[in-house]
Amino acid sequence: MSDYIPDWLLSEILCRLPVESLLRFSTLLGLDFGFDHKTRYFKVANIAYPREANDYYMAPPEVEVYKLSTGLWETVNSKGFNYKLDEDCTSVYFNGAIHWVSHSENEDGEITNNLLVFDLSDETFSEMGLPLMLAHVSSVDLSITLCGEHISVILIPRLSGEIGPLCDSCVVWVMNQYGKLESWMKKFVVDLNGEIDNAVGFTRKWGIEVS
Repeated sequence: MSDYIPDWLLSEILCRLPVESLLRFSTLLGLDFGFDHKTRYFKVANIAYPREANDYYMAPPEVEVYKLSTGLWETVNSKGFNYKLDEDCTSVYFNGAIHWVSHSENEDGEITNNLLVFDLSDETFSEMGLPLMLAHVSSVDLSITLCGEHISVILIPRLSGEIGPLCDSCVVWVMNQYGKLESWMKKFVVDLNGEIDNAVGFTRKWGIEVS
């Protein structure tokens, strides 16, 4: 089965999702869905960060999976989960897994961007590295999408002057071999004429999709 999910099917899945059950979460950042090739059913994954009084995210988050085969939410073990997602983060379903741009912090306080991968069959998390030029930029300036049949990340600074001339353009990086860090390649630099503040993907005719 192709990883492409048609719009009519997405609408049907959303209609079946018990949205009222999500209201108990104060912050929903990682809600997305895809197809489990082992069970042949669709699943919805949700990463929710409750907020503390000072508005910082509490870690680890609550992770749940909704299975259309049972109509129930099930909790996924998030012990040791050291990744954080930004508000309005993007995600993409590919190769049987959901991918988000995330970031983590080491003991020295250094923050590194990476791809957080949730396998829908095993219901486990893993990590994929980003190219060095993307690893330490502001994670809110990164969007994940598909470029043809490849995972792609778009860099577009949203604060004027933050990274100089890149504010007027976006840079598209493509992972040519899935899961291979060394296969990342800078594919395109797109001139936005200073008129667009966010690019999130591609249209089917290879235009830039904005939000």
